[in-house]
Amino acid sequence: MENLRCPTSLVERIPRKHPRFPLVARVENMAGGKSMTGRTGDISVGGILVLSRDTLEPKSEVRVRFDLPSGRRVDVQGEVVHSTPGVRMGIKFLALNHDDQEAIAEYAEQVKPYKRRSVRLPRNFAVSLRWQDLDGNWHEQLAETVLITKHGGMIMTPARLKPGADTIVSWPEAGREAEARIVFRQLRGADSLSELGFEFLSSENFWGIEFPTDTPLWDMLTR
Repeated sequence: MENLRCPTSLVERIPRKHPRFPLVARVENMAGGKSMTGRTGDISVGGILVLSRDTLEPKSEVRVRFDLPSGRRVDVQGEVVHSTPGVRMGIKFLALNHDDQEAIAEYAEQVKPYKRRSVRLPRNFAVSLRWQDLDGNWHEQLAETVLITKHGGMIMTPARLKPGADTIVSWPEAGREAEARIVFRQLRGADSLSELGFEFLSSENFWGIEFPTDTPLWDMLTR
């Protein structure tokens, strides 16, 4: 009897085996003697989401190398479980050693306060942050989005704002700005940048995008 493929709408509702957490880092993929680069989107002890123009077909084996914020290098064999050609691919770890599992689990504990409230989309927008210090002085810093959600997003910026800090997010290209609160921070020592997660303080659709209501397939690396 021919195997039946479960409809996407049903597959997307299968609970994930391993909780996923945001991670933005350069990643190197090795397959068939070819080296490909990209960046990470999410990670768990079961697998990783890779955003890259160089993607592989599902069931392809690939060697994955990336650095955690702690500086630990993870080098592991994996298998592509789903792929959007030229955009992204989900890779399942095949033999993650104990020390790497512990390192990823430790990272996950650090970012647990950042909770996703809606589907996240990889988008690169030039924005800026404005905020007041304790003396009432205003500061402004440029930033670039990495991921966006209906309720906020993730940005890379030299600003060192801490979780709980209020800021104004400006998007000059669209002529929009909104008040937001920092909910997650990860410092990157290599390039002196901060990875900041933020949530808007109002429910207005700041990005002007109609976000999907269901969890997308690429949001599931392992089940």
